[in-house]
Amino acid sequence: MRSFFCVLLSFFSGMLLISCGQNKHESTKNYRMMNYKYKTDKRPSYGIEYNTTLKCELWVNGIRIVRNYKVNQKSNAEIINDLLLGNGKHQFTMKFFPNATNATDSLITQEDMGWTKIKLVKAEVIPNSPYGETKNREELVDFKIPEIPAPVPYFEFTGEFEVNDLPYELKGWKNSQDLSKIDKDELKKEVVNYYKYVRNLLNEGNVKEFYENDSQRTTEIAIATYETHLIEKDEIENKEDLITNCKGRMYEIENYTVVLSSNNKCVFLVRSDKEFYNWHSMVYETEYKWAAVPIVIHKPKGSDSFKIIRK
Repeated sequence: MRSFFCVLLSFFSGMLLISCGQNKHESTKNYRMMNYKYKTDKRPSYGIEYNTTLKCELWVNGIRIVRNYKVNQKSNAEIINDLLLGNGKHQFTMKFFPNATNATDSLITQEDMGWTKIKLVKAEVIPNSPYGETKNREELVDFKIPEIPAPVPYFEFTGEFEVNDLPYELKGWKNSQDLSKIDKDELKKEVVNYYKYVRNLLNEGNVKEFYENDSQRTTEIAIATYETHLIEKDEIENKEDLITNCKGRMYEIENYTVVLSSNNKCVFLVRSDKEFYNWHSMVYETEYKWAAVPIVIHKPKGSDSFKIIRK
């Protein structure tokens, strides 16, 4: 398992990989955000640690951040700060699916769930540390998962927790439009068209326009992970590398399902075909196989168009 103490910078860099400016000089200028004023000197970093042998998904405040359908032991710590828009109550859901490598594995048993552990953890980010180091890690909640009285084909666990020491407040999707009020066919058409638009930006390597659609997400992640002082050369080069990897390699947007989330304020597409089942729909070919650029989109209040809000 990746250490919660070491994961912060790699998480932050990964979250920012798909945003970049037109060139290094312009990008560095765009991404300098030294003027953000935190409310306090505290720099808490929250995460969900989980351990399970089952296929699983992790959703935090309605945003899916983990899809792990590998048939093996899974143990990880996912930093969730960018999904905590401010202090108060928050919710996560862990969804479990049977491994189903044969007929006897097609159901989830209590023995399967007995191996499963979920914890809320917290650490303190060391200010201006070059690699996002943390200290003083602590386990805040060891969630008790109820027993399964009989084998089931699917199981999910929802936990709630409260935080009160975040020094920031993010706009996120708080004031975004309620997408459930849009006609379903019209919403599907708009979402698919936007995905095709973003897919084409990546496929063409159009860095500048992609960044214009991604700027709020990038800014808020930098604030939530306390990395406003590190958005310079390394991060910019990582973003440019991903654009380079995607150029001319994007799959078409097809075989999709529309998923509303976060109280109908956000939406994303997942693949419905067997090969990429439940993957984010922005799939591209790699040297070894394939990968996906996950995006979650929303309609800002008063806007007629979508924007990228999270990964």
